[in-house]
Amino acid sequence: MKLFFDTGQELSVNQVAGKLSINISTAQYHFDLLSEANLIVQTTTGDKSSWIAESTPTLFELSYSGRKYVIENKIVT
Repeated sequence: MKLFFDTGQELSVNQVAGKLSINISTAQYHFDLLSEANLIVQTTTGDKSSWIAESTPTLFELSYSGRKYVIENKIVT
């Protein structure tokens, strides 16, 4: 949650896993928990284009409840 708060932008599971140097499955597990608790919300759906052979990841951002949790629990200084 701190990473979302500090960056202030949408992030994908892959980005978070890379920045925290953790396994993608571990990152996905935490995303699932945060989503269930309504602390993060999905902002875009991933898409794969067959025309240009590129894909865009599913993105998430901190919700109002997530920002409130970070502030109230003094996760940031």
